Amino acid sequence: MFNMKVVATVFITLAILVAILSTSPQLGTFFQSAQGKISDILSPPESIERNVSFSLKLQGYENITAAAKNVNILLNTKKFTANIKDGTLDTKGSVNILGYNGLVSVSKNDIVLDGDFKKIELENASLTFAQGPIKSSSSFENLTIDNLTLKELKSGSGGTVVVNGAETRFSAGVQISSPNGRFSFDGGLQAAGKAARISIPEAKISIG
Repeated sequence: MFNMKVVATVFITLAILVAILSTSPQLGTFFQSAQGKISDILSPPESIERNVSFSLKLQGYENITAAAKNVNILLNTKKFTANIKDGTLDTKGSVNILGYNGLVSVSKNDIVLDGDFKKIELENASLTFAQGPIKSSSSFENLTIDNLTLKELKSGSGGTVVVNGAETRFSAGVQISSPNGRFSFDGGLQAAGKAARISIPEAKISIG
């Protein structure tokens, strides 16, 4: 099996190459198509059914990479840096990114964004930034992403999962197919939403 960190690094590197090389008129169309194919790899089929409601707490998590569609991102940070159409944004505190579409990668306390947004709101500031592209690589203290869909969430760490009111503790990991919902990162990971399937190998549990 491929190491998830290697996979995430490959996707991020490809996204950066797409962003740089697509500025060439000759290569722009090709790399826009390539970026679309990366999105297809990261996204589950549109027709998939999510009939399993769940809530999850993980003690730790591996790199999470997704092709986000219309998600809201709220992060608290000591330093947030982003390239947007109006220039470079440097700020700290609470940053609320609304209607984000594009690649998102979360690793430990770092988040990488490469896409576009509808609006950015800053803490204790009357300034807002209107719709446009955004590229950012920043650290965070805590992070919440609403309406995020992953192709798969797979973790080898311990935690708990609640399905249909029944709580199951595990120590050797969980596999969740096509989860959609709210994901909160604060040292560990908490998530709540719906999924197509949940498996806990050590407990021989498979739902969905």
